[in-house]
Amino acid sequence: MKNYKNSLLLFFLVWILFISCQSTGHITQSDDFDPDQAADYSVVMVIHGDSDYLFHQNGNSYRADEEVLKDAISVAEEAKTGEFFIFHQKPKRKILWLFSRENRQLYHYRNGNLVNRERYKVDEAVKPFEAEGRLYEQYAANSEELDSRFFFYFGHEIPLREESDYHHSYPSIKFSQITFAEGIDQFTTDALPRFKLIALSTCNNGSPDMVTQLSTKTDYLLASPHNLHLSHFDLAPLTMLENTDARTGDTIGREIAEITYQRLSESTRTSVTISLYSMAELDNYLNSMYAGYQEYLRGKDRFASENSDCRSIDELDLPGLSAGVEKWYRAPQFGPLSGVDSHSGWGCKY
Repeated sequence: MKNYKNSLLLFFLVWILFISCQSTGHITQSDDFDPDQAADYSVVMVIHGDSDYLFHQNGNSYRADEEVLKDAISVAEEAKTGEFFIFHQKPKRKILWLFSRENRQLYHYRNGNLVNRERYKVDEAVKPFEAEGRLYEQYAANSEELDSRFFFYFGHEIPLREESDYHHSYPSIKFSQITFAEGIDQFTTDALPRFKLIALSTCNNGSPDMVTQLSTKTDYLLASPHNLHLSHFDLAPLTMLENTDARTGDTIGREIAEITYQRLSESTRTSVTISLYSMAELDNYLNSMYAGYQEYLRGKDRFASENSDCRSIDELDLPGLSAGVEKWYRAPQFGPLSGVDSHSGWGCKY
């Protein structure tokens, strides 16, 4: 009897291990859906959840990444002529405290239909977005038929220098602004080598270094030079992509910024700062600004975790600093900066 119980327990543990390694596979939600059907535009979203995103509001607990996922799925279901790749980078799960289960999820929508929902694995040695890039290449619509491409990232600040603990489940993956910029090349093609818009729903990434890293990869960049305070960019304006005339980086970026700014201005007392960078207009001074900022950083062993307005650095307080930058700014309602009524649109470590 004892051997029987041990065998049963062993079988149960093996079964748990087996199912923990399985993918949810391919799901077609509409019987008459054609997986080869074309799409007019493509949106790639990466939602980072492999860290601490828990917050409390009105006595309830929420995870910021899960809230973003709900909004992303909502707009993807309305995209009747578009394609959405939503990658949720969830942490590994423990099964019976013994086995780790891969828990990252792809939600792939085309023309409003959920085509694929798949759990996927990440190799410890890969660079950022390699696993996501393979799935994108496997399932994406014919890029020659797309007229525009957009990229959104939701997570903590993308660090200036390499960090090994950004992904809690994968500490061997080095993550920085440089590796991030290299990683998003996984989602471009020869037919569409640039995005219309890259939106970074993170803190402190509206900076000279981040903008420089992405300057050759997108027409426009939407980012915050300061904190977003566990919030994220509003995604409802993405329904505008169903209108061909709205498929430009400035149109979508501006609408997202307007709605997000209004919401945060009404619900917070801290500063609200959002910037939309036009890469074509930054050409005149971005390289020299970046070089000056790098020279400034080389002279510092340590710097504050939060950004300051780049104008606070004498070497960068130059005429024309805000050319090509559309800004949404409200000063904090308290503290020494409460009386400051303008901002350059650039955030720098100080």
